[in-house]
Amino acid sequence: MNSMARFLRKAGLALALLCVAGSAPAAIRINEIRTDTPGTDTDEYFELIGPPGTSLAGLTYIVLGDSGTVHTCGVIESITDLSGFSIQPDGLLCLRNSAATPVLSGYDGSVPLTFENTDNVTHMLVSGFTGTLLQKLDTNDDGVLDITPWTSIVDCIGLDKGTVPNCAGEEYLYCSTKIGPDGGFVPSHVYRYSDTGTWALGLFSPLGTTDTPGSPNPSLNQPIPLYADMTRDPCVPLASQPATVVAGIKNNPTRAELRYTVNGGAENALNMDVYGTAHDTVYFYAQIPGQANGARVEYYCNAWNANPAATRSYDQGYFAGTMTVAALRVNDANGSNLYRYYGARVRGRVTAAYGVFGTTNTDYYMQDATGGINVFKFGPHTVHPALGDSITVAGALDQYNGKLELTAASSCDTVLVTIQGSGSPPAPLVVNACALSESHEGRLVKVQNLLIGTRGDLSFVGNTSYKANNCYTDSIEMFVDIDTNIPGTPITSSHVNVIGIAGQFDSSTPYDYWYQVQPRSLSDITFLSMTSAPAPPAESDAALWAPNPLGRVAEIRYRVPGTAGEAARPVRLAFYDLRGRAIATLVNGPATPGVHTVTVDRDALGAAGSGVIFCRYEVSGQVIARKLVMMR
Repeated sequence: MNSMARFLRKAGLALALLCVAGSAPAAIRINEIRTDTPGTDTDEYFELIGPPGTSLAGLTYIVLGDSGTVHTCGVIESITDLSGFSIQPDGLLCLRNSAATPVLSGYDGSVPLTFENTDNVTHMLVSGFTGTLLQKLDTNDDGVLDITPWTSIVDCIGLDKGTVPNCAGEEYLYCSTKIGPDGGFVPSHVYRYSDTGTWALGLFSPLGTTDTPGSPNPSLNQPIPLYADMTRDPCVPLASQPATVVAGIKNNPTRAELRYTVNGGAENALNMDVYGTAHDTVYFYAQIPGQANGARVEYYCNAWNANPAATRSYDQGYFAGTMTVAALRVNDANGSNLYRYYGARVRGRVTAAYGVFGTTNTDYYMQDATGGINVFKFGPHTVHPALGDSITVAGALDQYNGKLELTAASSCDTVLVTIQGSGSPPAPLVVNACALSESHEGRLVKVQNLLIGTRGDLSFVGNTSYKANNCYTDSIEMFVDIDTNIPGTPITSSHVNVIGIAGQFDSSTPYDYWYQVQPRSLSDITFLSMTSAPAPPAESDAALWAPNPLGRVAEIRYRVPGTAGEAARPVRLAFYDLRGRAIATLVNGPATPGVHTVTVDRDALGAAGSGVIFCRYEVSGQVIARKLVMMR
């Protein structure tokens, strides 16, 4: 196709989109969209607006993007059949993602949604849809849809990242109406002004600040209240100590209300008084009564101005009094801590002293009878606990690459540390090299019989991870911190016993990979003779070996437990994506005891053959899962 023909084709498509969108029934429109939020993606939704009671039979909501595949455009990433739905009596229909627990309220229903927020995407409301998930509509990646599996486009909006699309890293938009970028990012929340119908950028964070699912959107002439900040004093109240919440609100708020719950119980409402005004911000405050030790308090604010609907703040929380580490280490199905950013106080003994892992930032560990936790703050701290000190730490819970920590975040703008006295640290918990898991994270452990891959190093190198070669997973490792006295020490044996902090450095959900032991000094490492190597696992154990990263063609080995001559056992070996959807089944049938090999061709995985996937092996009631990175 010559350049003039291509130009005319693109121009024709643009005109066609304008005509289709303009000539389609204007009664139903896309009104508001929230795409993925960080971490656990808790509040994806879309909202439609139209005459109350209007049936949506024959309409489908779709999203066009790349489906996570490099160098491709115009792929259908999400499909929502709207048959059976209708516009509600309030003139809206808001559907949220059914795969996650919502933080906000006001939804009319839930459906499976996969809305990404990293690239250009096009959201469409179409009629007469006949396409399929992952169908590629722009067959030659030129920004023109070659396949249009619908009878008409009812409405559409392109979320624009602001970069030049070329399908070599950024997708095209397939709608003449677009909005963005939001700074240097693709918008994560957009909505139509209720009075003009034009599109506006909402706030990416805090979640719920500009979101109005199931409620009227803000008007252009009167923006809804915006939360400039929210503080709490004290950040972590003692048992029976009240907490004062202050909310700074912009856009002429007329009143504000504080709503809180205790241990997930009934909601309590408190009218907030005006504390003062600074420039364009009005500060409201209210006091949450003191609660019993261990009580979980969660709260948010509502604010009103001339708009009829309240604007909800982001949610906050804290635990009154002092908590155990185990009570705070509670994760959801995605491995994300349920109480991230909540204020909490913990008492225990120091297992890695202040300064051991550097003095530029505050970074040390403490442990109580139930578990261990990292204490972290950017920059130095005025209190320097020593090894074995009994301390109390109050701050905000956070999770960094799967590791739980007390830090300065959210309403806790500092970490409060009190030293009760000196003493001895708890004895390390003895674990097998291959047994490190979530239950050990943050604890002082002694890892026995670790065979490390030395990478050819004659001496230990700082800030380096040495993988365990004697484990079924390659995600167990020993991390050598550059601030310890270990770097430069000759490696006299690759077999070691190690005392140190059990940690984790896993950058993606469900945060169940890359567990490590971090020695505090050279004295924590004991070199073993080659004859001290651990014995191979018993034949009664299932085993799975998979190269990581996974190349274009790779061999997966798995062991079926039992001895030669025993009957075959049912085996299932399959790949899954990050959302738990099956990609490919490698083995599904009987296999005799022993080690077996299956070859995997990445091309057979289709669009899922890039990024991160899971390999899951099931046999004799045993389940082994491996997170694998796919090589480009």
